[in-house]
Amino acid sequence: MQSKTPWWKVATYWSHSFIPELVRTDGVAFDFGANYGGFSCAIASCCGRVFAFEPDPTWRGRLDLPANVTLFEKAVAAKRGTIRLFVNSTTCSSLHYADGRHTLADVDAITLADALSLHPAGVIDLVKLDIEGEELPVLEGAADELLQRIAQLTVEFHDFLDPASRPAIRRVIARMERLGFLVLKMSWRSYGDVLLLNRNLINVPFLSRLYLSYAHRYGAGLARMAKRAFRAKAA
Repeated sequence: MQSKTPWWKVATYWSHSFIPELVRTDGVAFDFGANYGGFSCAIASCCGRVFAFEPDPTWRGRLDLPANVTLFEKAVAAKRGTIRLFVNSTTCSSLHYADGRHTLADVDAITLADALSLHPAGVIDLVKLDIEGEELPVLEGAADELLQRIAQLTVEFHDFLDPASRPAIRRVIARMERLGFLVLKMSWRSYGDVLLLNRNLINVPFLSRLYLSYAHRYGAGLARMAKRAFRAKAA
């Protein structure tokens, strides 16, 4: 994949950064942790097909998705089978984190390999991974050749909920770098917004790396700080 300009516009949807220009109009995207479907709706206009996964029974039958989005009411996890989901009332439902006001639900789970087999050959343009703590075991257990099919991967790691997970996050990031991914930590205080670009599939010129690593990240961060300061002053 080749961009027309090194100044790639980065889109961010609820702490998930990605580069729309690098998603082909006939390409395929996967949304793991679709929640209410916002990210799937946002990316559906950029590509040919989106496969969305959301096991939370809260959203069952309630999502209004574009015609090119296929929804699976399943979890993506390190192992397939029936697993216990914390259906939280104040935070996103999770296999790992309970908010104390939760209920429990048994849900079907499949592996990343199972899910990506829906597009069995060729490049997968974009994968969003926001599965509330399960992203670490999923990425740790995924085969190299599976990950190398992904051009862009936007991940919300959950060290802001579990700081003890940071060594494991860094190990996963080091592995992705060895596989040829450029890893861009777009969030400041945590790994809550990490964009990974597969340089085996995407030509990332030096100016693009410089812009994405410094100008976009710090510029966006300063803009967020300015907005918070303005709101505080207005209040």
